[in-house]
Amino acid sequence: MPGRQGFITNHETYVYQESPGLASAAFGVDSQDNYKWKLNAKQTDWAVPSGTAHIAIDSRNLVPDGIDGNITFTPNGVGSVVIGNMGIGAVISSAAGVLSATGAGVAGQVLMSNGVGVAPSWGSNSGIVWTEVVTATVNLTIDSAYVMNKGADHITATLPAVSAFGSTIIIVGKGSGLWTIAQNAGQTIHFDDLDTTLGIGGSVTSTNKYDSIELVCITANTDFVARTSVGNLTVV
Repeated sequence: MPGRQGFITNHETYVYQESPGLASAAFGVDSQDNYKWKLNAKQTDWAVPSGTAHIAIDSRNLVPDGIDGNITFTPNGVGSVVIGNMGIGAVISSAAGVLSATGAGVAGQVLMSNGVGVAPSWGSNSGIVWTEVVTATVNLTIDSAYVMNKGADHITATLPAVSAFGSTIIIVGKGSGLWTIAQNAGQTIHFDDLDTTLGIGGSVTSTNKYDSIELVCITANTDFVARTSVGNLTVV
């Protein structure tokens, strides 16, 4: 019958609001799943609710979890995870309605939207994050700055495949081995009246130790403009 009800199985204890023929909200604990508290949106129709738990909260430090308090969001279908604040919501989603893996950012970065249906990426809305590069290769990230310093060895720095409009990348030379900015498919760097070759064949390379460049993304993911530069850079 309609109204607040509850049920107990061999591993679940739930209370739920019965709404015949409609999705009902159920909240309870699942002892078969390491005693997670779960909030479910379920189809009941006068029956025991069944379906996916869309929010699960770890309550015990048990194997395989190992950590108390994990909160897992599972969107339904093509739904999105929405984080709201005082009526102004921020939505992070992908075409499948599931958060995409983004990898680890660096100190000071936050997840930033790259548009509807595109995975978010790490960036900074509170200032540029500086990193000294001492490896032969580096994958650049938006709103970041790099000091290229591998001594006498050359550094190849590859543009990010995903870059939001208006994002910035700064490169400053330090090591005598110099540096090259490499591109992904479909990308171009516009350097004054010169354009790099479209895609992976294009590049910008320093010719002196302390050469530097600041790039601004003018078309999301693909086009960058050299806003400032120091040195006689080689554009290919």
